[in-house]
Amino acid sequence: SIAGSRSFLSPLIPRGIVEVRAHKPKQTETTQRWKFTLLLSNTGSLSTKVEFSRRRKDLIYSTGIPSPEILSSHTMVPFATHYYDADSMVIHKINALASSSRYATRDLFDLYHLFNNLSVKPKNALKQMEGSKDTVQHAIDKVSQFSHRDFRAQVLPFLTESLMQLYQEEAAFNNLKSLVEDKLIQMLE
Repeated sequence: SIAGSRSFLSPLIPRGIVEVRAHKPKQTETTQRWKFTLLLSNTGSLSTKVEFSRRRKDLIYSTGIPSPEILSSHTMVPFATHYYDADSMVIHKINALASSSRYATRDLFDLYHLFNNLSVKPKNALKQMEGSKDTVQHAIDKVSQFSHRDFRAQVLPFLTESLMQLYQEEAAFNNLKSLVEDKLIQMLE
């Protein structure tokens, strides 16, 4: 009902979106997903999705306004929202990486970004994980399974041009992989 409401569509019309069609794919106890088709005034369309996770209710979140640079790049006005802080995102990504039913190289890339660019301290994340060293060990084991070929197929197409050029080289990927593995090992020490 929200996606079909006038108040939802009104701010989208100046951006060329004339209709939003919502589809409700697989819903589970832990995740709610909606796929949207945004119909554009120039007769084109865009597909996107929104996903809400209820995996752990006790994860700490912060409240704030997205950075002015991000808002500006999308011509958006400031708004307040809940978001996971960097330590909580590390926990999500370690759990995802450790999952035996998941093989997503993006989890490795995301952990690299969190450890390297946001300077998340491994020990802080482990404290919030309630000392789940088995999960961390499973994540370490998974890191060695990823190849540069996996990375090129699953992650590279979604990166900026400059990052695409950097990670064309296998050595850059191996450095990324090594840094994540080292940070995860630090959590066990």
